[in-house]
Amino acid sequence: MKSCNDYRLPSLDALLAFQTAAQLKSFERAAQALSLTASALRKRIAGLEQLLGLVLFDRQGGTLALTAQGQMYLEQLTPVLTQLIAIPVHQRPAQRRQRLTLSCPPTFARQILIPRLAEHANITRTSIWKFN
Repeated sequence: MKSCNDYRLPSLDALLAFQTAAQLKSFERAAQALSLTASALRKRIAGLEQLLGLVLFDRQGGTLALTAQGQMYLEQLTPVLTQLIAIPVHQRPAQRRQRLTLSCPPTFARQILIPRLAEHANITRTSIWKFN
């Protein structure tokens, strides 16, 4: 059996980008589904194609279709990603705490923003305030 050093595995982000683009048949819709820019999604897929030495998508005529190699790779990849997603410790809690980061000048924050934040959100004074 080969050692782990004998393999160069693609990133999970690249694999998810490929699978999503293949399912949605659009880089733009896949990027939106993954909260990425279309450019970032294309770069991930291009890196995956370069690593594998394969062309996964036929990009001619404004349509996006899988090549024969891309279809085979998707068929092999889908069960693996499904198994990874099914592992319970990979799942996020239902009530995930979200964080909003605001950036503004300190004077504006002190005089206008902070006094009015409590009106619009469930924020307490014990929250951590960071000024740049």
